[in-house]
Amino acid sequence: MHMVVFSRWRKVTNGVPQILILGPVLFLAYINDLPNITDIGTKIVFFSDDTSVIVSNSDHEGLQTALNKTLSNIISWFKANFLLLNFNRTYYLEFRIKRLH
Repeated sequence: MHMVVFSRWRKVTNGVPQILILGPVLFLAYINDLPNITDIGTKIVFFSDDTSVIVSNSDHEGLQTALNKTLSNIISWFKANFLLLNFNRTYYLEFRIKRLH
């Protein structure tokens, strides 16, 4: 018996399927150009479906400025690529060197 199966092509509007094993790999390919928006002193690190942004500056005010600019650039990049930044899962951690007198 000969069976005919029909399917329809549909446009993928955004995102990566999360149920696939390939999901993290596709996600990394999708966001691979994100580090291109960073300035000197900023590094973006990818791991599976997680992203870390490392901003370094020896001056506290310079660090605040760099953080604000980096976050603004990331939000703009996300919007341009039809992604949303989950602010409920976004954390800020500051490390300082204790200066001895």
